[in-house]
Amino acid sequence: MDRSWSDGGTILDVQQGPIKVQVCVQFFKVGEIDTLKEQYTADVIVRARWREPTLDGKLNESGDITDIKKYWNPKLYIENSYGDPKEMFRYRVIFNDKGEAFMSEKRTVKGTFMENLELDDFPFDVQDLTVTVASEFPYSEVEVIEDWESRHMVNKQSFVDEQEWHLYAHTECMRRELMIDQFDPNARRSAISVKCRAARRPGYFIWNIFMVTFLICSLSFATFSVEKHRVENRLQLSFTLVLTAVAFKSVVNQSLPRISYLTYMDKYLLASMIMLSAVCTWHGIVTTLLSNHDDDDDDDVDDYGDDDDGGDDDGDDDEYDDDGDDDEYDDDDDDNDDDDDDDDDDDHDDDDDDHDHDHDDHDDDDDDDKNIIIMALMMMMMMVVVVVSMALGFLRAEHWSQARTRDSEIPEGSMADYLSTVPPILLP
Repeated sequence: MDRSWSDGGTILDVQQGPIKVQVCVQFFKVGEIDTLKEQYTADVIVRARWREPTLDGKLNESGDITDIKKYWNPKLYIENSYGDPKEMFRYRVIFNDKGEAFMSEKRTVKGTFMENLELDDFPFDVQDLTVTVASEFPYSEVEVIEDWESRHMVNKQSFVDEQEWHLYAHTECMRRELMIDQFDPNARRSAISVKCRAARRPGYFIWNIFMVTFLICSLSFATFSVEKHRVENRLQLSFTLVLTAVAFKSVVNQSLPRISYLTYMDKYLLASMIMLSAVCTWHGIVTTLLSNHDDDDDDDVDDYGDDDDGGDDDGDDDEYDDDGDDDEYDDDDDDNDDDDDDDDDDDHDDDDDDHDHDHDDHDDDDDDDKNIIIMALMMMMMMVVVVVSMALGFLRAEHWSQARTRDSEIPEGSMADYLSTVPPILLP
């Protein structure tokens, strides 16, 4: 962009190419961070300065400017603001040691800013709070750059949402190009994005969601205390826990936007539901098969007892009685045989009862062993899930430590301490 002015009838070229506008953003007050709507409120001070050659050497023009329309303006705006923010402007002319004039703009913005939250690690996430400043002029005419003579800052003391978030003093700046129309090469706009960081405090979610979900899953082990023959009671308890987990997840989803990927909490809740579903499957299939197998064993034992009873009816003494000629001798033999048969039958029945009792005791011992093994395996699976979940949680929390190390790059202090370090050229 060419800018020139007239000096004694001579047109002098001042600058060729895009005009560089230096921008500094200060987060004066950060308000509530709305995860569901993916936006946050803040009071932001945007300071910008650019060369104004028409005022070079005119030191008497130093100070506040009341009529800014007489001078060139880069027409800066906040690209990611939501709605109609409240803005107040103040302009000043400042000269350097060489007598070169700079136009300084101080813009105080109070409003809501949109932010694309990255919720992969929720609730162990660290979010960027961004303010994007752009110019309405094409990239070929105006280039928005970072002001290297000043620094961006964050006022942590006035942070509103301190109970849920931890605000860091670190800031970053990145240059961008905005495409207003992809088919028009002149539609490119120069912009810079200044961002600060806030880390979510996960204590609320750990105690109210993770811990409650863990207790719900732990209660699934209580279903194994119900007798295995009462499969319907086991399934009733298991399905109740599954429905409880589903309802609990529905409540949790109300605090998150509708995103197409799974957060860390979603993965944890889904893993818990899969475990509860596995318990239901166990009771519905495996327990039924074991019960049927035990019924078959009982039928085999009953058949074995019937065979023994049938064997008592086969007596060879009847044939011997028919062949005998002496009736009195046969009667004595019959009486003796009956007594012997009764004694043998009683002894055999007692043996069968002892055998059945031993068999039942053996089955009970097997059932107890199976239940102990099942509960031990389920406990091991649950412990593995908990350990893995906690390990992943600590890995997510590593973002916290990384972000905290950045705080050392910017010394903390009050607003007055910071303003004392700001170059006079930027002060109102």
